[in-house]
Amino acid sequence: MAVVSRLSLDLNIWSTQEYGFCEVPPYVSYGKIKPTPVKEGGAGRSSSFFMPNKAGKGLNAPILEQTRAGAAQLVGLLTETVTMGMRTAHGDMHEILHMLDSAGMAIDLTFEYMNIYIHLFPVITVFKDRMLEMARTGYSCATELSNVLVMNYDIDSRTAHHIINEFCIESDEKNIPSGKASLAIFDKHYEEITGHKSGMSESELRKALDPVNFIHTHKTQGGVSPDETKRMLDERSTRLEEYLARHKSRIKKLEEAKKRTLSDLETLDRKSV
Repeated sequence: MAVVSRLSLDLNIWSTQEYGFCEVPPYVSYGKIKPTPVKEGGAGRSSSFFMPNKAGKGLNAPILEQTRAGAAQLVGLLTETVTMGMRTAHGDMHEILHMLDSAGMAIDLTFEYMNIYIHLFPVITVFKDRMLEMARTGYSCATELSNVLVMNYDIDSRTAHHIINEFCIESDEKNIPSGKASLAIFDKHYEEITGHKSGMSESELRKALDPVNFIHTHKTQGGVSPDETKRMLDERSTRLEEYLARHKSRIKKLEEAKKRTLSDLETLDRKSV
């Protein structure tokens, strides 16, 4: 839940007008969370008691804030469970008995705030072009440029970091986005630090700074490349199917045991009569 609370905050920020990366539906009906009623100004939109402008286009999707509240409640229940087991004997004590109270509530809360995302994710609208536009504005992929210098230009990582740091600072001061990175500025700092020109082409410079190239380049295990992401998803989907099959098998065994118990009780009852 702590991890999901961080995700919900990301979605909350990304769905604001300032970012515009995605649009989160104002409500989802699932579990104990009730859908926001239809109000004037738009179906299912949530409004603030204090800020009437918070009324739609994903600006105030209640579930995102509710998730963080639920995560906080879970932490409280964890503290209650751990504290309940302190200063008590290893035996059939009341404290041990009451651990079940908070554990049960924790399971209910987890179900309430986790499962709703199964229904929420498919209906989130992601504005990929906007996200890519913003990614190509900043220099978040400068680390890949550093890798290129180390691998192809026989430069140690500390020197590469120094060159790129100066390059990024001047580019930012001149409001030059990474998609239009200046080879002249890069070469200027490269030569100042190394004593000779880089020989890098403008296309190579911009390719190293391109977020699309960055994603496809990082193919290591656990990396962000589409192929590696698909592999991880496939692996986890298979693992979930195995867990589900094992859980169903356990339920079946319990049901069968229950039937045998009832049958034995009926047999004993008839014998006693």
